[in-house]
Amino acid sequence: MPPDFAKEVLIIHRFFIDNAKTMNEDVLLTGQNAAHANVLRLNIGEGIVVCDGRGWDYYCAVIAISRDEVRVRITHSEENTVEPSVAVTLFQALPKGDKMDDIVERCVELGITSIVPVVTARCIARPSSRDAKKTERWRKIALSAAKQSHRGIIPHVAGAMSLDKAIMSAKGHGAAFVCYEMADKLSLKDFLQVLPSDITSLAYFIGPEGGFAPDEIIKFAENSIPAVSLGRRILRTQTAASAVLANVVYELEAAVPPEGGILIGGKHAQNISGCRGHCAAP
Repeated sequence: MPPDFAKEVLIIHRFFIDNAKTMNEDVLLTGQNAAHANVLRLNIGEGIVVCDGRGWDYYCAVIAISRDEVRVRITHSEENTVEPSVAVTLFQALPKGDKMDDIVERCVELGITSIVPVVTARCIARPSSRDAKKTERWRKIALSAAKQSHRGIIPHVAGAMSLDKAIMSAKGHGAAFVCYEMADKLSLKDFLQVLPSDITSLAYFIGPEGGFAPDEIIKFAENSIPAVSLGRRILRTQTAASAVLANVVYELEAAVPPEGGILIGGKHAQNISGCRGHCAAP
């Protein structure tokens, strides 16, 4: 087998693991990773990518397979090039039903760094004894989406928190804003275009189905988090989360060359049109 075999073939399957630290050593896939590898029916010699979750990809070839473990040999490693240059956190007001599943999946594909569910005044969904199970499910969805979109990290999905705590957390970022359907002084595009070029982190808030309450918008303003408009149309909360993120990534990485761009349907995106909508709708 040539040493660069794993790079010469079309590598599809990716696995996240925390012990792929050095080159020229074997890595053992166990637990869920081994189960997944067996479901995929990997063959000896087949190429895969093992990701360390910290931005490095390890190109490997399968050398041994059993039901409980799969051993692969690292041929070389490369720094993952698809991560956005700015770490973006979504503070998402809890939506009803399974809408959060879609929000997590789409935002991870688009490049989110972390997602924080937030309990606001108009949330139909409320904290319950099932929260731990919901959070675990969202984290599994994030893992699957990270593999599919060739991410170098697994975006973190936090446990739900109050709006007050979320605002305090957001103030620790380089910049933050809230999407509000009644905002008329600042557009998303204008906000993004005046950000400093050396910004490293950004946070944004999306409201629930009924939007943010007026006193909550006042609270944002009191904490120097501006309200931005997404235009004339009203978006569902799950649509707004990903639409805003797509615009954020595009505006902040417009100068990134094709090899570092986002892949959509196997082709590099040349443009993502501006979002014309608001952050809450039933």
